[in-house]
Amino acid sequence: MTVNNSTKHIDRRIVRTRRAIHIAFIDLLTEYEYTKITITALAKRTDIDRKTFYTHYSSIDSLFEDVIRQHTSKGLEGLSLNDLLNDPSHFAKKYLYALQATLPLSKQQRANVLKHIPMRKFMQYGTSIARERIYQSNQNLSTEAKRYINLVLEFYLGGIFHAYALWLSGETELTLDEVIELVSINVAEGLTGLMEQHVLPLDYS
Repeated sequence: MTVNNSTKHIDRRIVRTRRAIHIAFIDLLTEYEYTKITITALAKRTDIDRKTFYTHYSSIDSLFEDVIRQHTSKGLEGLSLNDLLNDPSHFAKKYLYALQATLPLSKQQRANVLKHIPMRKFMQYGTSIARERIYQSNQNLSTEAKRYINLVLEFYLGGIFHAYALWLSGETELTLDEVIELVSINVAEGLTGLMEQHVLPLDYS
């Protein structure tokens, strides 16, 4: 099927407009509380009108979710339930690196965004998008299996996210690499694995 030039032009224009809205939104997050960011301010920063904004997004929340989705999409490619079950360390690392890609900012910009970002929404969108990817790669799961897997995913995705958020907010002196090592071993082998590999500097004899 061929696509005419006018359609290609429209598609490119949509992509450019959304990219501009994303950039303006992240810029505004470094300056203002999330709840203080208005569609009028976004439209002005992007040099569009409110009507154009609403052709792309229904609200600031839907924009925020799309920003997370776009920035994590590449890192979450191929994420599957099999990864969690058969190579949980790889699963944890892949998810953490995808989360890290969500905020492509300098250290100072990231610090400013963290003062303004609603962490509950960040976690809600970040974990739900990962869950969607996992279910997309495992479409043959029974309803009964999903009852259990939903809780398992909530436990692991939520726990991994909280560890990342702790590092992101500067509440731990660990480096990101150390957080990734700690989390990936813990997901794969639990506390016993951390102790056996002497990752936890404790006297547990």
